[in-house]
Amino acid sequence: MLNHVSELRALSFKQPYGSLLANCNKIIETRTWDTPYRGKVLICISKVGYSLRQLSSISHLFQYKRMCSQLPMSSIFDLNDLTKLQDNHWKVPVYPLYLGQAIAIADLVETRKMRLEDEKPAMVVYNSEIYSHIYENVERILPFPYKGGMKWTNVNESIIRHIELL
Repeated sequence: MLNHVSELRALSFKQPYGSLLANCNKIIETRTWDTPYRGKVLICISKVGYSLRQLSSISHLFQYKRMCSQLPMSSIFDLNDLTKLQDNHWKVPVYPLYLGQAIAIADLVETRKMRLEDEKPAMVVYNSEIYSHIYENVERILPFPYKGGMKWTNVNESIIRHIELL
């Protein structure tokens, strides 16, 4: 239960980045926008994940290999897909069952323009035009269906009371 939380905002993450954050493999999320909000965030997984083409553009091959090494293979892609990346033959990846669900809570403690040193912890290619959102105190929760959004949504107090930490 999250009895100590009075304000919680939800934000959706496309896979595999949501699972990487929830599993503490990643502490920096990048967004095209900055925010003044600091506090508890409900990490939600979008109903649709990234395609290999999109991941290739965002993370490139080096970061893709790091993702594969840090998540169970069933939750990301088959390593055989790496050859498809190189050969420019694309297919839609298969993700775990968490699509459309809330899976963790975390503290958003800082946002700033992306720095070169953010590239590795964010698992994306450096881009000076985007913002790094830095998270701490990530805690897995019992997953439940929840529709977040690519921008902030406020989580109702009745939902907060029913969130169970794992």
